[in-house]
Amino acid sequence: MEQLKEHRENSNRSAVDKITQDAGESLGHLAKSIVNTAGDYTRQGRRYVAQNPAKGIAIAAAAGVLLGSVFTLAMRKPTH
Repeated sequence: MEQLKEHRENSNRSAVDKITQDAGESLGHLAKSIVNTAGDYTRQGRRYVAQNPAKGIAIAAAAGVLLGSVFTLAMRKPTH
């Protein structure tokens, strides 16, 4: 009886180890894919700015104004 219980525990532990390993590998592949995609977007963005410097500056300025406005609104104290 004790051997059966020990066998079940080992079997469950092996199943959990396998699931954990598979999940880790999947997350590793997903992370690698995200990094590759981000790298592609970065290269495309740099290429676009190199080909269109005025538009690149305008886009950066607009993004800065937008983010600055959002942060200003977020940091503003309520006036009740």
